[in-house]
Amino acid sequence: MVTMSTSTRRRPGGRPAPRPVRPYHHGDLRRALVAAALDLVRTRGIEGFTLREAARQVGVSQTAPYRHFPTKEALLAAVAEEGFRALHRRLEEAGAAAGPDPLARLRALGEASFDFHVADAARFRVMFGPAARKDRYPALAEAWGGVNAMLLEALVSCQRAGEIRDGDPLEIGLTTAAMVHGLAALVADGQLGDLAARPDDAREVYRRARALLFRGLAPPP
Repeated sequence: MVTMSTSTRRRPGGRPAPRPVRPYHHGDLRRALVAAALDLVRTRGIEGFTLREAARQVGVSQTAPYRHFPTKEALLAAVAEEGFRALHRRLEEAGAAAGPDPLARLRALGEASFDFHVADAARFRVMFGPAARKDRYPALAEAWGGVNAMLLEALVSCQRAGEIRDGDPLEIGLTTAAMVHGLAALVADGQLGDLAARPDDAREVYRRARALLFRGLAPPP
């Protein structure tokens, strides 16, 4: 563990005696830095802060973050990793609520992904931004892969049930992901104006786009 601060007290006779210090456990520091970085992205943008500012927000020394994150990119990759893990949990909940029907499950997972992204534009930008280098950060790649595997399994289940057309599931998955992420980015950047001014409005825009997509994915008569 690392210490937040040190102080002393006087023994009888004037000699200083060490005072117990408050410890800061490594795991807690890592989580605190990840949370601080996300807060800073929300207020300043991805490029608008430094590791030192994240340390200052947590209340540790300027060198403390380097025990966990050698660079700002590494810290942002951890933010992205936590985002994908949170998304995975959200998708598990949505899938369980949708029940056993494959098409209902796929629809629920797509909508839950969209809602998750637009609920926190800053987190969305970090998760899919240039700092989220899955080739450099294995834990991030693992978290991202878990989400992709769940979505791909739902898509394949629909194909097996005859709910959507046959074809390379990776290509179809890329098409659906492009629709979800593209709409989420438009909402996050305020490009849809009044069409997506409120969460319910944004969701309705998504559902209309999904209907068009699924019409094209329907199996041939």
